[in-house]
Amino acid sequence: MHKYGIILVSVFLKFTSLAQYTQQAPWQQQVDYVIDVTLDDKKHELTGDIAITYTNNSPDVLQEMYIHLWPNAYKNNETAFAKQMLENGETEFYYATEDERGEISGIAFTANGKALTTEATAHIDVLKVKFNEPLTSGEKRTLVTSFTVKIPKVFSRLGHEGQNYFISQWYPKPAVYDVNGWNPMPYLNQGEFYAEFGSFKVAVTLPSNYTLVATGECMNAGELTTTKNAVDTVPLSALNTKTVRFEAADVHDFAWFASKQWGYVTKEIDLGTTQVLARVVATEPDKKDLDHIETAIQYYSDNVGTYPYSHATVVHGELKAGGGMEYPMITLCDFMSEEVIVHEVGHNWFYGILANNERTYPWMDESINSYYEGEAMAQNKKPGLGDLNTTIMMAFVRDNY
Repeated sequence: MHKYGIILVSVFLKFTSLAQYTQQAPWQQQVDYVIDVTLDDKKHELTGDIAITYTNNSPDVLQEMYIHLWPNAYKNNETAFAKQMLENGETEFYYATEDERGEISGIAFTANGKALTTEATAHIDVLKVKFNEPLTSGEKRTLVTSFTVKIPKVFSRLGHEGQNYFISQWYPKPAVYDVNGWNPMPYLNQGEFYAEFGSFKVAVTLPSNYTLVATGECMNAGELTTTKNAVDTVPLSALNTKTVRFEAADVHDFAWFASKQWGYVTKEIDLGTTQVLARVVATEPDKKDLDHIETAIQYYSDNVGTYPYSHATVVHGELKAGGGMEYPMITLCDFMSEEVIVHEVGHNWFYGILANNERTYPWMDESINSYYEGEAMAQNKKPGLGDLNTTIMMAFVRDNY
């Protein structure tokens, strides 16, 4: 019986490995973005334009593309997000007023100067765009549209709290096309993402007295310094504006955060071959939180791979999708503690660099990241933080996927 059991297990593992292999490919698509938006902090609205250059590295000829319009998740009570919140017993969004809700509008895609036909899907935050001409293997095509985002109150990730802005999952974003075909997915509070790698060039115009931090390198000399004092009370918005530009390469998402009150503190982290600037942004930035960023950057760099970006930024702000949410180079934390910060910064590796389909395989980033978080915390010899089961369960609570 033991002999046959071993044979059965061996056969199972062989076929499982084969199945996993056939679900992978030696190619992946590339998506490059140029985005220019203006923030109206009286209407809580973004208006702007986006150019999406899509490179078809697959061997397939593509007739259409699926594009995520995730701000539409906040449009009404019929979205996948709204239904999930209600199923989970959370009624705040269900009873939200029209002013508190959000959406994206004004979408009218063109390519090569010609309008593209669009088709609704089962979800109002997923749009099907049909190409006028097939997109062949190796070909690039640029899709252009204007768009307007009505920023909701914070019910999940994207949102505003007064004139503090948490801008994530906010722009038209192509779904992933892989060996399994298209992977469109509606926005969920409990359920994360899957995206193509590429580059971002983003310009944000807003009143000049805002502090703005984001994914990528700030291209405005002197805009971000080593320290900035927070402001105790909310000031009036400046009449003059500024345009802050960011660029990022080889990432699969872009988020930005802005407030007239936030200050920040920074610290250089020496990785031997490179330097990383840790930054904590908050109404009351605490220097000790810089040490927590360093714990993650040093440990993961030593044990997984060197951190490839110039900065690691943690923003303390409003979030209702767990205790923290990660984006390339920047994370938003509703609750500032060592374990939350180490965990969220760690997601730069498991989600950011070693990306996966988080919606279908959440364990591939959450569980593995939680393991390394636990190891990083254990090196500080704090009781109870080295237990793997505890850290995994804490990750479920924090990330609420």
